[in-house]
Amino acid sequence: TIGGSTFNVIPTTTFSGTYTNNGTLTAATLLTVTGSTIRLTNTGTINATTALSGTGGVIQGVNGILYIGGTSGITTLDASTNTPNTVNYNGASQIPMGTTYYHLTLSGSGTKTLGGGATVNGALTLTSVNLTLSTNNLTMGSSGSISSSPTNYIVTDNTGYLIQNVPITGTTTYPIGTSTS
Repeated sequence: TIGGSTFNVIPTTTFSGTYTNNGTLTAATLLTVTGSTIRLTNTGTINATTALSGTGGVIQGVNGILYIGGTSGITTLDASTNTPNTVNYNGASQIPMGTTYYHLTLSGSGTKTLGGGATVNGALTLTSVNLTLSTNNLTMGSSGSISSSPTNYIVTDNTGYLIQNVPITGTTTYPIGTSTS
């Protein structure tokens, strides 16, 4: 167990066992989780500032926050089981994993392109970025919500779709568009 305080990983750290983070873990260069049965459980904060990679996976625990500043090449990311938790892709021009999220925040810079079909059961927050669906569907759970602005929206080209539940009464905003409309 890593926890209780701040743990800085420099320059490259490989986890090859079962670990639980309940503090703050900051990986300045590369955080690698290896082995098909290896899991890093996060109930604190993980800052993977450049890349998160490996053949293992990360399990987001209750109230866990995972910041991914670079590429995400891990095999699995379980961010839907232990809720609430947040995954924040906060780098430039990233490819968020196709998986199920509780809260998903996209921040940083550049356009994010969805790397596979994804579901957000809590809040999707777009901060200073657009999300391109490409050929992938984005499904908002029954209690899911989207926070965006007129300059931050979901880009769809009619091959990937935003699937969102609508209330029987009231209004629903669909934050979709392109650079021209």
